[in-house]
Amino acid sequence: MPHQPSHYEILRVKPSAKTIDINRAYKRLTKEMESETAAPDARLAARAKLAFEILSDPDKRDAYDQSLRTAAVKRPARRWTGVVAGIATLGAVAVVASMYASRSKEAEAAAPLPPEKIVALGEQVSLPMEELRISGEVARTGVAVATGPNEMVTPCHTLAAGAQITVGLGARTTHADMARADIERDICMLRVKDSNEVVAKLRGSDPAPGEKVYAVVRAGAKPSELHEGHVSRVIADPKGAKAYEVVIPGAIPNGSPLFDAHGNVVGLFTAPHDFGAGLTMALAASRVSQAVSVERAAAESAEAAVAAQPKTSNGTRVVDDAEMPGSATGSTAADSKPKNIGEAYRKLDQQRSNTLDKELMRQVNGPTPEKR
Repeated sequence: MPHQPSHYEILRVKPSAKTIDINRAYKRLTKEMESETAAPDARLAARAKLAFEILSDPDKRDAYDQSLRTAAVKRPARRWTGVVAGIATLGAVAVVASMYASRSKEAEAAAPLPPEKIVALGEQVSLPMEELRISGEVARTGVAVATGPNEMVTPCHTLAAGAQITVGLGARTTHADMARADIERDICMLRVKDSNEVVAKLRGSDPAPGEKVYAVVRAGAKPSELHEGHVSRVIADPKGAKAYEVVIPGAIPNGSPLFDAHGNVVGLFTAPHDFGAGLTMALAASRVSQAVSVERAAAESAEAAVAAQPKTSNGTRVVDDAEMPGSATGSTAADSKPKNIGEAYRKLDQQRSNTLDKELMRQVNGPTPEKR
């Protein structure tokens, strides 16, 4: 049976690598694939993305590491002699144990973080956001939170149709493109050019009433402020999307992350909102997870469609009659099927952009009257 590389081998990192090293490795690998003159290896791109998603999530990584340890113990020894086989098995267990012993510091992440670390985390995963609107007005619309190497999220309801979005401060300011607008969950995904070295860890469970939570308020060039509060109650809309009422001092900018004591993102603050006057509310992290999952599934579908195309003798992908993202039957030459992942994404982005503009214009101008 051919050797199946582990997620660590795919990203070219050691099993003891820290999260920031994994982020950098994935960024370096994606840049290498983008710089290749030939069509990108869609299978490698998909495997690298899967490896990053698992190794950058502490819970998924722990489960994966456990599977490696189990496989190492259960791996059958070669039939030489009983003594040699026993030594080999014990040696394998010892090597695996030593490889993961260095991760003991990361296991300490289960302990509550000190305030200064929560502030540092807030500054790493969130950036102020501005819009240049069609009218020429520059508006500060809140904060965007990093959920992936080149993706960020923010509540949708404050975004203006057709506006140009930037995120960051000073030299870190970068342009952001709309990737998906999940109007139902009020979560918009942004694609940014510069990679995020640290991404938010989204909490999967609801906080208990009275649980202590924190907000990190970015104040431009001024030092960030840490606000401490607690969750008052959980609210669910008719479709099950959740939000949390939070008791916390001060005004928290729209989109700011709400942290628990362990540095997990519990939700995104939303303001203004329709939950009731005088309430401080945060959209649950589960909304973000669901919106991100839909977008990533669409991206993987585009990659799979490109990977399914046949190749010429020199490895260049050729266009067949299979339906591709962003194409349609009877399309013009300008709308021809994409030849590689980059072109597929550009067409997919245009399709999403058109859909988003229509949806935002519908919210601004109301539904189009029916033709009689």
